[in-house]
Amino acid sequence: MNITCLRGSLSLKTLLWVCIMYCFTVKADTQIIKVGMSTALTGNAHPVGNQLLTGSNVYFDKLNQQGGIKGAKIKLLVKNDGYEPNQAIINTREFILNDQVDAILGSLGTSTSYAVLPIIQQFKTPYLMPFSGAKQLYTSNNDFVFNIRASYNDEAIEQVNYLIQEKGHTNVGILIQADEYGLVVENALTQALAQFKLKPKKIARYKRNSNDIQKALTLLKKSGVTAVFIVGSSHAAATFINRGFEQDFTPDYTSMSFTSNSHLFSRLLYPTSLMITQVLPEPQQCHLALCIEFLKDMAKKNIKQPSIFHLEGYLNALLFSTAAKHCEQPISKNCILENLKHPKKKEEHFRQLFTDEKGNKKLYRSYFKQTQ
Repeated sequence: MNITCLRGSLSLKTLLWVCIMYCFTVKADTQIIKVGMSTALTGNAHPVGNQLLTGSNVYFDKLNQQGGIKGAKIKLLVKNDGYEPNQAIINTREFILNDQVDAILGSLGTSTSYAVLPIIQQFKTPYLMPFSGAKQLYTSNNDFVFNIRASYNDEAIEQVNYLIQEKGHTNVGILIQADEYGLVVENALTQALAQFKLKPKKIARYKRNSNDIQKALTLLKKSGVTAVFIVGSSHAAATFINRGFEQDFTPDYTSMSFTSNSHLFSRLLYPTSLMITQVLPEPQQCHLALCIEFLKDMAKKNIKQPSIFHLEGYLNALLFSTAAKHCEQPISKNCILENLKHPKKKEEHFRQLFTDEKGNKKLYRSYFKQTQ
C-alpha cells in the first residue's frame, strides 16, 4: 500500500483510519500458528515417522483450507532427526529459539524425547502427543508434556497376558534395542512378568538404528526360550524373525506399538506367530465418526492404504487444533495445555478411541496371519 500517493486526496483523520484498518487486516491475514515436528524421515524408524507426518499434514491442510483457527493458519515445521537423540536436541532448539513455535507435536521416540525434555522444561514449550509410551512422559513432573496414547507399561501387561495366560509360555526372552527405549520397555515387561512370578530367561540386545541382530539371535536360541518379546524397529524385527526361521528358531513373538505393523508384516517371509499391541484400531475396522472422517480425508489425498500411524498423526493434529480453538490469538502456550488436559464435554468423542468407559487406556491387537 502506497501511503504517500494517498495523502493529497485524504484528510489526516481518514488517512489514519485507513492505516489502522490496513495494519489490522495484514495482521489477520498473516497470523500463523507454528507447530514443530522432529521425527524420523530416514533411518530404521522412518516408516512410522513419515506416516505420522502425513497424517498430521492431511488434517492441517484441511483445516487451513477451511480458514484455519479464527483466521490463523497452522504451519507445520518439520525437521528430520533420523531417530537420533543428538539431532533431536538440535532440531528442538531451532524450533524454540529460531522458529519460535507455539508447540512441538508428534515427536518420534523415547530416547529422542528423553533427550529434549530438559529443553522443553527450560523454555516451557508444550511437547504434545510424542510417539512414545515411556512412563516418564506421563508423570505430573513434566508440566509441559501431554500424551493421550497408552503407555508401554499398559502394552507390556497386555503382551504378558497374551504369552503367559493365553499361550501358556513360561520360558520367555526379550530382544531389546540398546537405548532408553529398550530399557523402559524391559522394565515394564519385567514388572508385568513378576505378577506371574516369572523372570525373562534371557535378555539380548542389539544396536539402535541397526539390523545387527545375529548375536542376540544366537543367545536367545541357545537359551531355549519359547516366546520372545521384541522391542525395536520393524526393520530389526523382520530381520530377526526371518533369520530365526532360517535357523530353526520359531518362538511366539510380540512387539510394541512402536513397530510399524504394516511395514513388518510386509517383510516377513515365513509362517510366524506374531502379535503386536497397538494404541489405535486399524482404520478400516473402525466405525467411529472420527475414523470415517479420517478415511474420507485420506482418500481425497489419494492415500490408498491409510495406516494406524496415519490415523495417530491425524488425531494428534485434530486434538491440538481443537484445543487451540478455545484460545485467543495470539495463542497462549498455557491455554493449549489447559484445554488438552481438561477438554470440554462435547470433545470427549476424541477419547473414545484411546480410553474405555472407566477412563482406562485402550489397547488393540494386530496379528500376522501364518498363511501370508
